[in-house]
Amino acid sequence: MNLRAPRRELLFDFHTMPWIKDLGSRFDFEKIAAYWKECDVDTISFPFRCNQGFSYYPTEIGYVYPSLRYDLLGKLLETAHSIGVRMMIYTNMSVFVEGWMQHPDWRIRTPDHSVYDNCICSNSGATPHICAQIEEVLSLYDVDGLFLDFGYDPPCLCDACLGKMTREGIDWKNEPGKHFDFARRSSIAKMDAMYASCRKVKPDILFFVNGIPFEEKVKYCTHFEYECIPTSRWGYNSLALYSRYVRNFGKSVSNMTGRFHGGWGDFGGLRPEKSLEYDVFYGAANGMNTTIGDHFHPRGDLYEEVMKLVASTFRKLSAVDEWTLRAEPLADIAVIVPKNALDNTGGSLDGANGCTRMLIELKCQFDVYSDAMELRRHYELIILPDDLRMTPALEKNIRSHLAHGGKIISSFCSGLNASLQSNPRAPLHLFEEKTGKGVQEIPSVQIGPEDRFVFPEWEVILRGILEYDPAFLCPGTMGKSLGDVPATAVRRGLDLSLSGHSEAGVMYVKPYFNRMDRKERFFQYIPPDVPTDKPALVFGSQVAHFAFPVFGAYFESGRLPYKALVRECIERFLPDGLVKSPNAPSYVKMTVTEQKEKGRRILHVLADYPEKRTPSIEVIEDDVEIHALQVSLRTDSLKVSRIYTAPERKDCPFSPAGGYVTFTLPSFAGHTIAVIEE
Repeated sequence: MNLRAPRRELLFDFHTMPWIKDLGSRFDFEKIAAYWKECDVDTISFPFRCNQGFSYYPTEIGYVYPSLRYDLLGKLLETAHSIGVRMMIYTNMSVFVEGWMQHPDWRIRTPDHSVYDNCICSNSGATPHICAQIEEVLSLYDVDGLFLDFGYDPPCLCDACLGKMTREGIDWKNEPGKHFDFARRSSIAKMDAMYASCRKVKPDILFFVNGIPFEEKVKYCTHFEYECIPTSRWGYNSLALYSRYVRNFGKSVSNMTGRFHGGWGDFGGLRPEKSLEYDVFYGAANGMNTTIGDHFHPRGDLYEEVMKLVASTFRKLSAVDEWTLRAEPLADIAVIVPKNALDNTGGSLDGANGCTRMLIELKCQFDVYSDAMELRRHYELIILPDDLRMTPALEKNIRSHLAHGGKIISSFCSGLNASLQSNPRAPLHLFEEKTGKGVQEIPSVQIGPEDRFVFPEWEVILRGILEYDPAFLCPGTMGKSLGDVPATAVRRGLDLSLSGHSEAGVMYVKPYFNRMDRKERFFQYIPPDVPTDKPALVFGSQVAHFAFPVFGAYFESGRLPYKALVRECIERFLPDGLVKSPNAPSYVKMTVTEQKEKGRRILHVLADYPEKRTPSIEVIEDDVEIHALQVSLRTDSLKVSRIYTAPERKDCPFSPAGGYVTFTLPSFAGHTIAVIEE
């Protein structure tokens, strides 16, 4: 069996309501085969059982779709194998509508006594039922992989869960944390059971679980896929962050996007060509393979416009295979993020998203880790955005990093010990209109006498929460870009004082008075008063620490002075970054990969950017043209003999100096690739 991860994959949803009378009646398998060949895919995925709970083969365990008159799964598998394409089969382990309807005892029942979105409980009889069907379908068909889709169960009060919690001594009414952990462990146990069922029958096929956090499923999966349709609920921030996170597990990763404008199941939603193209080239720039999602029409109707869009996108991608396959992203910087935020089980990604956005705009090359991971290698610079309280793994990483002379940029509560009593992820929105509701008077973090910065290299003493609300920023020994207009700190920070040999890079300016409840007096117009002796940025020999959540504040407000201050810290700590392009527009994204065995570094440049055209949806419709963009790339040990664009192979004159090679990119629209070769 070929266990190579999918390189180009088509994933077909087929979640079909039970009232289609002619299901499967128009499937043209010859035309489907021609379409797949035109796309040059090596893998397709199709449900053996859909989210509605219906199976598309003659099962003796599950529920065959009512109007299906032949073995649709078998015909699609035969079609794929006839042209040398592999087929993974899909099912959802949480959403199981028919089972939910037929078996009320399988239903998740939440503490508010509601039933949860047609989802079945991991501790119910649904789990052995699905395991049995997995074993059945894998015994009947020579499939190439199994794709299981589900997430953590919410806390459940079905009879099975109540019985197990009673036996474990969990008082769910008074111990919600234990109840949540029980639901999480139950979900992992279900994954264990289904993995065992797969390997019992097919020990050597591809296996992937979608939805469960990556660090929990890494030991099960042969490869990873990151699901992200940016015009749907994910948005364009997600791929930017997670593409740099999921690549750090030593597994091949696919960027799973879709042709839908509005998300999965949007049959009539066809994204603009440039929008889908942006997704796949963004993924390729970050070392990812590509999955494009679609949905077969229940009858089997094939839409020419859909096939044209998908095939054209794959053709453009395959044209640069020579420079994207087996290319490893390079990075100077590691960004560390709370695991619970990455897992979507708690906290906020504001700081991580703000940091990611800043670094991309600054053309920095970086990886993302959770605070539970061990860094794979040494980085020149680590960034701890806003709320990285010390965990054992984080403390180990920081201790090693500092011992090797590494530098750190941190902000707000990052670097503090783990004894904080409240949640620093509840931000203060100082100037948000909240008519009739008043405003928040208390800080979002409570600091106690036991709270401190763990490492002396922070060279700072914690005094408590800053008394000023709002506060403003003015230059100290740094921050000349602030000018003479005190910049507003839109999120409240900490009260710090200097220690050791650190310097006050930026100072706080106090307001004339603190904000107050709008019911008492209209408070919006609060001017700055005079500078204080309280630092807003402490700069030491190895650590630069912002007293306020600079990254979350940037994600919230987009205020450019915050980015300018972070840039100044980066330039002091990392003067020789991988890429320099000072005249490039901020929206241009640059990513560096390497094919070491071929003596190449590859620079990906993407100029298109999403425009917010509705309250919740961003759209890419047109290519942005870029002319005469000068770039300097650090060469390290690479002895450059040629630079050219791909796939055109158009040569670019270059000049080496000071460890960099400088060249000017020819004019391009949308995206381009520069290949730097020995």
